[in-house]
Amino acid sequence: MEMTRFDTAPITVDGCDTVVKLWKNRCEKYGPRPAHREKELGVWQEYSWADYYEGAKRIGLALMALGVRKGEPVLILAEDRREWLYCDLGAAAIGAIPTGVYTTDSPSQLAYLAQDSGARVLFVENDEQLDKYLEARDRMPGIEKVVVFDRDGLAEFSDPQVMFLDELLALGGSEAEAHPARFEDALAAVQPEDPRMLIYTSGTTGPPKGAMVTHRNILFQHVAGEEMLEFYESDELLCFLPLCHVLERLISVELPIGHGCTVNFAESPETVFENL
Repeated sequence: MEMTRFDTAPITVDGCDTVVKLWKNRCEKYGPRPAHREKELGVWQEYSWADYYEGAKRIGLALMALGVRKGEPVLILAEDRREWLYCDLGAAAIGAIPTGVYTTDSPSQLAYLAQDSGARVLFVENDEQLDKYLEARDRMPGIEKVVVFDRDGLAEFSDPQVMFLDELLALGGSEAEAHPARFEDALAAVQPEDPRMLIYTSGTTGPPKGAMVTHRNILFQHVAGEEMLEFYESDELLCFLPLCHVLERLISVELPIGHGCTVNFAESPETVFENL
């Protein structure tokens, strides 16, 4: 991996000056190679770098269709899973700012983050997390659309503000047909000083405080990490800390983009390498 040094020149990794440009580069380079693995009904399933790009692209285009603008936060409330990353990169690629919410947060804490961030779109994993939104909906009037990953337990549920991920992906697919270059154009317009993510503190000493982390900052972490850590294309990584945590984002999202590692999502560390 060719990298510029820490000087006055822009920080680039393999000629890319933003995370999303580097991510697009890697998705094109690795294509059918596994980017993620997850257990489904006890069986490991593989998802490629091509899947990564297509899933994120559809989500990004759907967010644009919903009116999400560059510089606007998007909240993600879910356990570690590949869809978290698809939402993360899909939002970042259109210049929006992905923001994680801890799954242990209460409805009132979720309402605080929604108000403080100014987000209009909220992703939630399942009926349990959706209930938090429904309980505190009157305290987060800025949320216009909630997207639910899993339909389990919600077969008869209907709400004009709520849609499911498969519906969002279908919307993104239609947008891709109608506007073939829109996603790539938005991705190319993202600049190094634009926010890559918004990370909130845990709130142990008061209300959580949001910290903007730029694309330039993350690419610096790539360069610095190269001198501190050994990463190889053949590495298998386990994602187990919450993806709201900046360390897990660096290790399970950002650095694998630079090196083409495979990230595994499992309920517990001891199960991750079973049947690999």
